[in-house]
Amino acid sequence: MSAMALTAGSTLIATAEVDGEAALAAGMFFLGMGSGAYLCVQPITALFQEAASTAMATLSGANQISGTLFLVGTTK
Repeated sequence: MSAMALTAGSTLIATAEVDGEAALAAGMFFLGMGSGAYLCVQPITALFQEAASTAMATLSGANQISGTLFLVGTTK
């Protein structure tokens, strides 16, 4: 369900018109509903006993970098 909400939110934001406030609001709502998917990543780092902090930093960094796609897509 989280992945579907993230996909729907991303699609709504990507296809919204410049003044399409309703589409942007709905897209942000779905992104917020799907943000729980990131919480599932944190227990995965327990699988890497020796490098748990490195694994967590890698997964957190990948999540933060993915957020810049909206910024890059909106600049002209």
